[in-house]
Amino acid sequence: MSNLAFTRKFKLIRHSSDGGYDGNGRYVKGSFSETNIEGSIQPMKERELLNLPEAQRTRGTIKIYTDVELKVVDTENNLQADRIEYNNFFYEVQEVNDYTSFNIPHYKSIAVKVPANEEARQAE
Repeated sequence: MSNLAFTRKFKLIRHSSDGGYDGNGRYVKGSFSETNIEGSIQPMKERELLNLPEAQRTRGTIKIYTDVELKVVDTENNLQADRIEYNNFFYEVQEVNDYTSFNIPHYKSIAVKVPANEEARQAE
């Protein structure tokens, strides 16, 4: 990620499986991995916010430039979206744009702040 200006390290939380119930009806927690990645995190511009659904505009939305492809919700495989931890808050990835075929290959992701009451459930 050294090609992009103003990079910093932050924590990526990626789910490998969601929680669910086993054959005996017992709840089994989902699994996830945490790793540090490097990227540039920036606030959304006012005109960019207008492209988002109204409910997301006031939740604290950021854009993230990385050389790592972040993941959005995968309903087909029942996986949650990636979350990142930035400035002591968690953000959930909502959108990923692939710019790897350009002069400076990278991904631009949009992430929305996770409400405090949902942070504790991140591994479920």
